Amino acid sequence: MLTSELHNQFTSMSYLLRVFGTLAGLLLAFYGIAKWLIPRWMHLQGMPSSRKQVGLLQPKVLFKTALAPGRDLHVIEVQNKILLVGSTPQHISLLTQLDDGSKPEVTTTPTETVYQKYLD
Repeated sequence: MLTSELHNQFTSMSYLLRVFGTLAGLLLAFYGIAKWLIPRWMHLQGMPSSRKQVGLLQPKVLFKTALAPGRDLHVIEVQNKILLVGSTPQHISLLTQLDDGSKPEVTTTPTETVYQKYLD
């Protein structure tokens, strides 16, 4: 009797291991297929499929000045547009798009800001 109980326990453990192994294999196969398929689908939809392409949309901060604690002005460049943006801890607002879209000349005096002509 003891051997039949051990045999039953061993058989049920073997069955559980096979089930879990099969599930792990299926999950691994699904992951591999998704990792291969999703970038191709995104490319067909016109979405950026890599971090390098997403980086093209990232804003580049050209200038920042503090107006008061927690209140800042930023001059940023996004997709060759230069924007003046105001920010607080709770909110970001587009104030204006700077006129010509070209980067202004850097001044040599430290008291003048690079974008002073745009802020006047």
